[in-house]
Amino acid sequence: MKTVKGNLVTLVKKGQFDIIIHGANIHNTMGSGIAEEIRRELPEMWSADQSTIASDIRKLGHFSVAQLIKYETDTGNPFIDRPFGINLYTQATMGNYPDGSHRDNFDYEAFERGMYGINMMFSTYPIQPKFGIPKIGAGLGGGDWDRIVAIIKSIGFKDITYVEFNPAEYGE
Repeated sequence: MKTVKGNLVTLVKKGQFDIIIHGANIHNTMGSGIAEEIRRELPEMWSADQSTIASDIRKLGHFSVAQLIKYETDTGNPFIDRPFGINLYTQATMGNYPDGSHRDNFDYEAFERGMYGINMMFSTYPIQPKFGIPKIGAGLGGGDWDRIVAIIKSIGFKDITYVEFNPAEYGE
C-alpha cells in the first residue's frame, strides 16, 4: 500500500484514482469528517448512500457504489471511463467518549468482508484500477490504524493508496 499526502476528494476529481473508498456508518448521515466533504463535493456518493435503508444493521460489510459522472477526467483505464466512489458500511454506532476522544466504533469484520468484496468485484479487470482511501475507520470511527492496514494488505489489492490528509501543507 502506498501513501501520499493530499486530499482524497481533490485527487479523485483530478483523475488520480479510478475508485475511492471511504468508511460510512449505516445511518445515512455523512455529516462529519471526510464523509461530510464527500457529501458536499461528490453528490453522487451521497445519493448512493441515501438509496440504502438507513440504520439497517445488515448493511455492515456491504457497500453502495456511485459513478462520479460530474467529472470530465479520463481515468486512463479503458475499463473505467469515469471514477467510482464507494461507501463501505463499517460502523453501526457513532459517538465519542466524554473527554472528546474517539471511541472504537469500527467493525473490523465488516470492513474485511467489504474490502474483500470490492477487490473481488474489480479483480477480473485486465487493467487493475487505482484505489484511493482516507484513513478509513481510524478517524471518527476510532479504529486501530495498524490493524486496519494489516487487513488491507491481507486482501491483496494490486494498486491502493492511502491519502494522508494534511490541511496545513495543502491549505485545504
